[in-house]
Amino acid sequence: MNISTTVRFVCFTILLLATQFLAAAQSSFNNAEADAIQTFLRENFGNTNAGMVIGLVDERGSRVLAAGKLDNGTSQEVNGDTVFEIGSVTKTFTTLFLQDMVERDEVKLDDPVAKYLPESVKVPARNGKQITLFNLATHTAGLPRDPSNLTPTRGLPENAFADYTVEELYAFLSSFALDREPGSKFEYSNVGMALLGHILALKTGTNYEALVVERICRPLKMNSTRITLTPELRARLARGHDQLGRPAPNWEFQVYDGAGGLRSTANDLLKYVSANLGLMPSSLTRLMEQTHLIRNKHTSDHGDTAMAWYGCYPVGKEACLPKPLDGFCSEAFGCAQKSRSACQPAPTWLVSEWRLISIARRVRSKSRK
Repeated sequence: MNISTTVRFVCFTILLLATQFLAAAQSSFNNAEADAIQTFLRENFGNTNAGMVIGLVDERGSRVLAAGKLDNGTSQEVNGDTVFEIGSVTKTFTTLFLQDMVERDEVKLDDPVAKYLPESVKVPARNGKQITLFNLATHTAGLPRDPSNLTPTRGLPENAFADYTVEELYAFLSSFALDREPGSKFEYSNVGMALLGHILALKTGTNYEALVVERICRPLKMNSTRITLTPELRARLARGHDQLGRPAPNWEFQVYDGAGGLRSTANDLLKYVSANLGLMPSSLTRLMEQTHLIRNKHTSDHGDTAMAWYGCYPVGKEACLPKPLDGFCSEAFGCAQKSRSACQPAPTWLVSEWRLISIARRVRSKSRK
């Protein structure tokens, strides 16, 4: 297999590949294949200011492959402890601690959203059907990708959510009219997932970051996964750049934290993926399995979808790539093959080569501008 396609990335990229061995026919990720990926990284990032980190995990343990620089004008190289913005991978954390709160009997999946918001907020409904927490977690609420009153000013367009407030979110909900009943159709919604994270934080009387740290990061010992960075974490933060090579600001999400606000490292996300696949003992694994159950089949743009995990297709077909943040691209997946009721991991190499080439193609056009 040839993965030596030459490209130049202008963004920092982190890619998590995960595999679990469900049949004897599936082979583990061998040293020759890992060496081929490292060669790919050296050829494409060894003499550039860009960087890429790849984490691999299987039943034998995990490893990190990396090449490139942390920022322009520095000799500091990216590695497994480099901090990246992980974008929509955050959504899987949001649905996980929703499941955790259900387990603790703090909320119910079929609770209406209106139950947890101020009475002044008029949550849209259709034909008597209300939007539930489950609808938000499965992108079936009928809400759009982003709200109509998202009109960023500070940092437009690179930092689109930085000044979007709770009050604006409530105003959007109160004015929005559903064109179908909640639960009737999948439609990917950042604002829906942001609303879910906001509601769960309200219910627990804390903020989104504190909830993630308490319920997920501490149990998994993910000490470098945060929204607010300490000076030590900020010193390890990869600096993203736009297609013209200019520094891109780190995104701030505020009320949108639940949709994309987390920063993390390859080493931390390897722990997260390992727990999701049952490769690492964790009290969270059983809850994670509930978030993997397929909730929507054959959606037009995301394949079969679970709770924030999506793009589950038979091996060899394209799995949807999340849209990167400006200057950043993040992926985390252990779902690449379809079963009857849940996402199941595919053999790593079939996923890894396709992902590397696909990401390369996606950013290559920008790097040539």
